[in-house]
Amino acid sequence: MKIDLHIHTEFSDGLNSKEEIIEMAIKLNLDVIAFTDHDVLNTDYLNADRIKVITGIELSCKSSDDY
Repeated sequence: MKIDLHIHTEFSDGLNSKEEIIEMAIKLNLDVIAFTDHDVLNTDYLNADRIKVITGIELSCKSSDDY
């Protein structure tokens, strides 16, 4: 099973749309991917019937020293 659980889209610091990434993942024969954009939780995945898409998120955090 081929899996990539750390993918960023154009919604954070990635270059591609969700649709483009899904198509690339299918061409790479990935079975499972996870979109983990920075501080964005989006579950609207088009053409995801040929691949398992896991909802993920990468949260920005600050310590109390940052305030």
